[in-house]
Amino acid sequence: MDSERRQVLDGCVRDCIGLRVEQVCGSLVQQNIFNDAIVEKIKTYSNVDERRMQLFKELKSRGNQAFDAFYVALHDTGQGKFCQFIETYVSNAVRIRSRSSVSSANMLPVRVPLSPSFASTSNEPNWKDKLPPLGEEPEGLLDIEVDHIDGDSDQQQAMLMFERDRNIIYPNFADPKGLCLIINNENFKQMPRRVGTHVDRENIRQLFLKLGYYVQIEDDLTTMEMGMVMEKYAMNDLHRNAHSAVIIVLTHGEHEQLLGVNDDAISIYKFLDYLSPLKAPYLRGKPKIVFIQACRGEMRDLGVEHMDATDNGSGSLMPDWPSFKLPLPTCMRPAIERENPLLIPVEADIFIGYATPPYYVSWRNSLRGSWFIQAICQVFSKFARDQDLATLLTMVNQRVADSFQTNGAEVAYKQMPESTSRLRKKFYFFPGITIQRGSAV
Repeated sequence: MDSERRQVLDGCVRDCIGLRVEQVCGSLVQQNIFNDAIVEKIKTYSNVDERRMQLFKELKSRGNQAFDAFYVALHDTGQGKFCQFIETYVSNAVRIRSRSSVSSANMLPVRVPLSPSFASTSNEPNWKDKLPPLGEEPEGLLDIEVDHIDGDSDQQQAMLMFERDRNIIYPNFADPKGLCLIINNENFKQMPRRVGTHVDRENIRQLFLKLGYYVQIEDDLTTMEMGMVMEKYAMNDLHRNAHSAVIIVLTHGEHEQLLGVNDDAISIYKFLDYLSPLKAPYLRGKPKIVFIQACRGEMRDLGVEHMDATDNGSGSLMPDWPSFKLPLPTCMRPAIERENPLLIPVEADIFIGYATPPYYVSWRNSLRGSWFIQAICQVFSKFARDQDLATLLTMVNQRVADSFQTNGAEVAYKQMPESTSRLRKKFYFFPGITIQRGSAV
């Protein structure tokens, strides 16, 4: 390994506090960088810091390919927050390849013939038959297989539609299509742990990998760190050649505010302002898709038998709500001084999908993840091949409304997602279609 990369790894010994060494070693074994003997050698050290130091010592003795493999391992094990320390020295090719951590056999697309109009699936009376039956959503990780536009005739049909309506359809054919940022906050200072968010995190990661995006994951961020990550994301050079951008936030929330793991809040509008043309120049005029899985208040949509958790807190009910035998979680922190909300940005080309309307809670299951993210993964994987984003979110709305309700209390609760669009054109994911850089679109 060259001296420059060795110095970078020396810095990682200090910077990568909290690195899950065993998981990284497992990935490095799969990439044929480490063998079982090396892993056992590392495990002989009883101290966590010593194991981390030995890991980097072994990496430095295995050539430049070990440096790139370490970067891939960080993504494979969901520790993307450490990538910032080495990303500058990793080639673009490796960055792109690292977004696909599953085997190619697991990524084979399912062939579904396109309808003649290319966009009529949602109008078919049996479109919901392609999804799990109501009330039978699978527990744990979903087996996500994105239906691609695969085959010359299908791809030609999609491109003809784009050429015909290119004034009202965004291009989305780059490779990768863009950078997908996932902010996943699970362990808070005082607020309850968001049990089940790891399921959301992995399901949504798999979905956007297979839709053709490079995925960056950031876990357990304070509000200051959320702002810093967004600032760096906005200026990421990968946006220069991308056609779109995706941001997913999984956290506790309040009305128009997102919470960091330090229990402090950042205004949603301040958070979204990082995507403005001034702060994200490479995303100017490109569609920016944002999904927020968080409570927006503590009201509950009255809709029955094991109580799911909401995406914030525990405590008392709103004064006007009846009292129940089971204490219901609240979506509000103890009273603290709120930051003044900023004005809503007026920049175009942003789509925001919220898990719930203003003032309402959003629901999350400890085994299946949140209702909203489940529905997105199920609907997008089957219908993103020939549906635009607005139609997909309408299908998600119907899926959440029809399929999910709480149970375990005297009254059942429902949920209704909400979307806000400032897109100027229709947005299609066009999974399976890429056009080489420099080609006209």
